[in-house]
Amino acid sequence: MGLRYWGAIFCFSLALLSKEAAVTLPVALLLWDLGLRRRRGTHLREAFLCWHLLFWVVLCLFFAIAYFHPRYAYLARYSLAVRPSYENLLSQINTVGFSLSLFFVPSRLNFDHELPLYHSLGQWPTPLWLLLLVAMLAAAFLSRHKAPFFSLASSGFSFS
Repeated sequence: MGLRYWGAIFCFSLALLSKEAAVTLPVALLLWDLGLRRRRGTHLREAFLCWHLLFWVVLCLFFAIAYFHPRYAYLARYSLAVRPSYENLLSQINTVGFSLSLFFVPSRLNFDHELPLYHSLGQWPTPLWLLLLVAMLAAAFLSRHKAPFFSLASSGFSFS
């Protein structure tokens, strides 16, 4: 294992401490090997043990530290109690849709968007964004063999 590998592990550790979204990196690495490198069986197991395992160990250590750290546990409980999970999911669907729309209407780009909360599946434009996300998942699933890069970019869990 070279210096770049240890640098990646170090940067992943720092990313976990600064932004929780970094927890998706080990999953993305696994999907990369499954979908793009098409590793299966023994080859996948070897790649996992050689390259992926330490990322998962760091991730598990992060979860353990976060779970036992009193301030982090308090903040996690508080943020989950602010509003129901259903409303969080609806707001995330709209946030993803809004983010995708910025590719086509870049004039709305700024550093801090005032994104509204959504309370109902029928609240506009939630049905539109949900339809778009379902279409993207379907396209990713159908193109997983012919266009694996598109499939990986469209959906992190569309490989079978």
